[in-house]
Amino acid sequence: MGRGGFGGPHDVVDESDLILITGCMCCNVALYPEIPDCIGCSGKSELCCLVGRICLKADTSPLTCCDVYDSEVCIQIGLICCAIGCKCPTTLWKNQSQLFCFAISGACPPDHEIPCTCAFCFLALCPTCGICVRMRTKIHRGHKKGWGGGPVAPDAITDQPDAEETPLVQ
Repeated sequence: MGRGGFGGPHDVVDESDLILITGCMCCNVALYPEIPDCIGCSGKSELCCLVGRICLKADTSPLTCCDVYDSEVCIQIGLICCAIGCKCPTTLWKNQSQLFCFAISGACPPDHEIPCTCAFCFLALCPTCGICVRMRTKIHRGHKKGWGGGPVAPDAITDQPDAEETPLVQ
């Protein structure tokens, strides 16, 4: 979320740290437990070819016309804490917003970063079953960061767990 692409190098929120609170199909609400990183607000929205960003967090660069944080954005107008730009469309609609300890995400169609979810009051059924499920995958080696979904290269599939993998439910 925030300044960078959805999960890009200038991402303000690490989506793998989020704990799923509630989700219904293409939208979800999650808890962002990282303090002091959760202080402030940030967000990014895409609607076809338009991209909008906001960021009011400490230790972040201002959003300006000169600094385009997403390599796909061809033009951007920025005013310190907000920016709007234009890019080749990659989705119909996508939104990620963070306000203090809450993160809200949605995408149509759902993708590998914002997958289809089903959860209520921290009890998740999809993308995985459990209580207080973190929004990360553990299915394939080489595809640890993100929210799941999307095809994986055949050479990344393994039956042996990696030593550095963490459990989905913590």
